[in-house]
Amino acid sequence: MSKKSTKLQALNETFQENGISAETIEWNDELIRNIKKTADAVPDYRHPSYTRHLLGDIIMITLFAMLGNANEWGEIESFAKKKETWLRKYLELPCGVPTDDTFRLVIGTIDTQHFFRVVVQILIQTVDEIIHLSGKEENLHTRGITAVDGKESRGSKRKGNGEEGAKALQTLNVYSSDYGMCIAQKFIKEKTNEIPAAQELLELMNLSGMIVTADAMNCQKETVTAITKGKGEYVLALKGNQPLFYEEVKEFIDEEKQKELRKEKNCWKKTVEKEHGGIATREYFITEEVEWYSEKKLWKNLRSFGMVHKTLKKADGSQEEESRYYISSIEADVEDV
Repeated sequence: MSKKSTKLQALNETFQENGISAETIEWNDELIRNIKKTADAVPDYRHPSYTRHLLGDIIMITLFAMLGNANEWGEIESFAKKKETWLRKYLELPCGVPTDDTFRLVIGTIDTQHFFRVVVQILIQTVDEIIHLSGKEENLHTRGITAVDGKESRGSKRKGNGEEGAKALQTLNVYSSDYGMCIAQKFIKEKTNEIPAAQELLELMNLSGMIVTADAMNCQKETVTAITKGKGEYVLALKGNQPLFYEEVKEFIDEEKQKELRKEKNCWKKTVEKEHGGIATREYFITEEVEWYSEKKLWKNLRSFGMVHKTLKKADGSQEEESRYYISSIEADVEDV
């Protein structure tokens, strides 16, 4: 049986089979008008006496320009002037194209988080509709993978002249491997703010049919609760931030337990692949034996423990080994790990 494709793969196949290009999407009137409705619904905090340009027009121009690789306010204005005839098909532009300063000042005052969430939802619905019409739904994963990951934007940190400079921009992203895009995002001041920010984002999402993955920082009881409230499953890394839990799972999946799991169906698999620096061999283990854990009830829907053991053989003959441990709410099916 061939491996189930993701929605992104199914969409790409549909595009190729039907000769649909990026230009076709650009002229998708219905999609653009749906996004315009969303832009028009964003609250406008400007005083009417000082308003010359419609907020929806400003948002839409910024969105189109960013899709066209514009990275600065001046580039957004230039894009709008070049595309003004096409833009007027969808926008009113009562006073012409706004200046770069107008884009900068207005975009800085809107609720971008709200707009981002709604636009993403429109795009997801559009992808699902295309796949449904193409008849490729039977080729999809039964559960998609959604990763929670904090990132620091390179080049965003600034040194001050004798004073404290600007700190690097920290962003928390929720990325869907199924759709191949970021489906939720939140800016945070410090790396330590990632935990409550992740819980806040996850509580707002419908996670039905998704497996949420996250690093050890987000291996928290409250995060697990947020995921399960959204009807999602979870696979979370377990490390030193949960020291006792980590040590207990590590001791449980010892060499003897690994030998047992190698003989059990769906509890073990092995992969060998080339990596930068050598040949990597990975062994994946998963077990539903969790009743022994004394605090099991505190971790909602806890169902299994997992381990990945990696051996890297380098070109110079040396070897490195590491083991990583996970907690999850999924059944013992190593293919989902």
